[in-house]
Amino acid sequence: MNQLFFIFNAGMEEEIVDDSESDYSLFGYKVNLDEKLKQVLKDKLIADFDDLYFSDLDTVLYEDGKSYYLKNSRDDGLEMLEFINRQFNIKQPENSEIKRLVLEKFLSAISHAKEETWEFSEEDMGVIPALVAKLKPYLQLEPIKLIRTYFNSIRFAISFLTFCEFKDIFPKEFKVFYKSLDKNALKKDSGVL
Repeated sequence: MNQLFFIFNAGMEEEIVDDSESDYSLFGYKVNLDEKLKQVLKDKLIADFDDLYFSDLDTVLYEDGKSYYLKNSRDDGLEMLEFINRQFNIKQPENSEIKRLVLEKFLSAISHAKEETWEFSEEDMGVIPALVAKLKPYLQLEPIKLIRTYFNSIRFAISFLTFCEFKDIFPKEFKVFYKSLDKNALKKDSGVL
């Protein structure tokens, strides 16, 4: 998956790779795929989605130095769905099979999660609002229930920031949910608000 998202461009616009802060920078334009290779890529994503993952070099700090290890991350695949959304415009008819894949995997992930809370990774929690925004025309969800479940699932500080994205996605429902919060209980329980 790393090659797809950081080297190849299946999108309509030229995209620049900005990894200038990396130890081994590859800064520059991505390789644009022609239509035939885009179709090969789509077929591969659809056939092998459940077996694909990201590889990252991670660091662990010890008293006497650092240790590096290769981490293969998969989680629930929501972050991967967001990357696929960036590569393929699901509004275009030629990407209907990608739209079907993204919708199916997103709905499966959130429906298999617990009713009141989700236990997604920080990365997956961070992309849920963006996915909902892009998939909104194709989803039949109860916005207040979705907002409440996301809110109840927050375990990372960054998730509070991404939670606020629902204000733009579902303005009326977000306002109703926000007004329903017992802010005194939140202050007492978390010290956040």
